[in-house]
Amino acid sequence: MKKALILLIVLINTYNGMSQDFSKLYNYLDHKITDKTSPGVQFLIADSSGILFEYNKGIANFETNKLVDANTQFKMYSSTKLLTMIAIMQLVEDGKINLDAPVSQYLDIMYADEITIRKTLSHTAGFSRNAFIKEIHLVNEDDDFNYSEFLKRALAEYNKTISNPGQKNVYSNYGYLVLSAIIEKVTKMSYENYIKQYIIAKSELTTKEYLGFKYTDKTATGYQKRKTLIT
Repeated sequence: MKKALILLIVLINTYNGMSQDFSKLYNYLDHKITDKTSPGVQFLIADSSGILFEYNKGIANFETNKLVDANTQFKMYSSTKLLTMIAIMQLVEDGKINLDAPVSQYLDIMYADEITIRKTLSHTAGFSRNAFIKEIHLVNEDDDFNYSEFLKRALAEYNKTISNPGQKNVYSNYGYLVLSAIIEKVTKMSYENYIKQYIIAKSELTTKEYLGFKYTDKTATGYQKRKTLIT
């Protein structure tokens, strides 16, 4: 299963530059480590003027006692949905996608006309939260895994809805799988390559390897308080 890596960034536009007092935030983050809520924390606040606050502290790997620093990378998981949102809106600005068009207009799969791009973006399309949770596996558990084949099969197999479109908000991984497929269909590029070329490359962070789709020696080891599917 591919996972993206990112320097954790929080963008807050309401702070008034460096005059803002971040002492309470610093103490709050420190507490997360000292009370063992988290082994390590990386936190950054920035706006258009630059970095306002940066915090890197704790352990990135208990086995090697490697510390978290400004170059530590973390697994992005569902934060990749932010990249998907950006990609979709870029294509909307380019006139290649209509936010209020049915998703079936862009894919060879029949969905109700009420299931639109906008509703899928906002998790109100009615798709299930954990439609293909059983598909999660380690890379070494399926050497023959083919993402394109998985995408085609999963889109058709898990397309059932659990509520009427627009009725309620239900966080859905499947919905964003649909959006990634639309990105590929419209651009004739793989999702990964589109994100690299039109988002990551434009962020000017690639030289420091802050963003990417592979683990490196800078990647923090993930730890959970209890056994889960992402342990």
